[in-house]
Amino acid sequence: MPGRDLHAQPFTEETLAKLRIFENYTQEWIPTFVMSGYERICIFDFFAGTGYDKVGVSGSPIRILEQIEKNSSILFEKNTKVSVYFNEFAIEKYESLLQACESYIEKSLALTTLKSAGKLNILYYNRDFAELFQELLPIIKSEASLVFLDQNGIKFIGDDFFIPLTYTQKTDFLYFIASSYANRFKETDEFKKYLDFKPTPDEYGSCNNIHNELVEYLKQRIPPLSGVKLYPFSIKKGRNIYGIVFGSSHPRGVEKFLRTAWKENPENGEANFDIHNDELGTIDLFEGRKLSKIELFQSKFEKEVLNGRIRNNQQAFDFTLDKGHIPQHATDVMKRLKKENMVSYPGISPKISYDFCHKKNSIEIVEYRLIK
Repeated sequence: MPGRDLHAQPFTEETLAKLRIFENYTQEWIPTFVMSGYERICIFDFFAGTGYDKVGVSGSPIRILEQIEKNSSILFEKNTKVSVYFNEFAIEKYESLLQACESYIEKSLALTTLKSAGKLNILYYNRDFAELFQELLPIIKSEASLVFLDQNGIKFIGDDFFIPLTYTQKTDFLYFIASSYANRFKETDEFKKYLDFKPTPDEYGSCNNIHNELVEYLKQRIPPLSGVKLYPFSIKKGRNIYGIVFGSSHPRGVEKFLRTAWKENPENGEANFDIHNDELGTIDLFEGRKLSKIELFQSKFEKEVLNGRIRNNQQAFDFTLDKGHIPQHATDVMKRLKKENMVSYPGISPKISYDFCHKKNSIEIVEYRLIK
């Protein structure tokens, strides 16, 4: 399966979309784990590239350093150490990566201060991913870790790499996959070594949903004892579909990723294009138009509440994340139902958030009562 050199030209729009999601999630992830009291956090970028594209746009390594820089004050405040692992297999790119990162650090007072205080450790590798992954896996399993797997294809979504990540307890991971390869090479022996997955084009012959199908396939491969949940974000360029697979065993991580995804596309939170071709939902009987993804979810959520299947904020929060939505989408429904005297609950807020529903020492279960 052929690859392409992402750094031989300016980053394309799908690459920039991927980088924004990586960066925005890192922005959410670092303070969350630092404020949770971990003594050490680790970030792994196994396909780091050169640091910049040919016109100077930052790649994932520089964006990671920028987010560490922005959070330097809380790293000192909480006495948290950060270990960053950058790997690039191509020797020319590795040398550019090393120069780009070290130059950035030297120009940053915050990062140089962190390094001199022993709170920032950058490790650079020029290694084959398959070997290095197995070598660093014990650290990924034992430490609070964020793992980026920005592969150029689908090879490393195979069981040797994907399954170990599903057994981690404190690790969030983001895979980048060229999902269209699954359709292009599905009959080849090389592809079948990694995935036994055959996408099904829709009635128009479109494979827009191929990345979502692939994530559903991966969900079936998660071992029964794993607590990891997977969420997709599709990225389109021309006729090709790429995508991010996010995985986490913690509802806080899931909530943060969904906020990142809905920030990237407030219309559907799952793709950088109209993945459903405007054929998403049922017709609104009063307005004669198709419901948006948010409206469809809110309609289903409202039925669950009024049928008595969602009886408190914790059930509301879990249902919302399971459907790939952010808490605000459910909160808006609960506030409207209360205003319409269909549901009652104490206080002003229905308290649909991680802090109220799952965070230790701050859980506050709010019961919802139907008004008949």
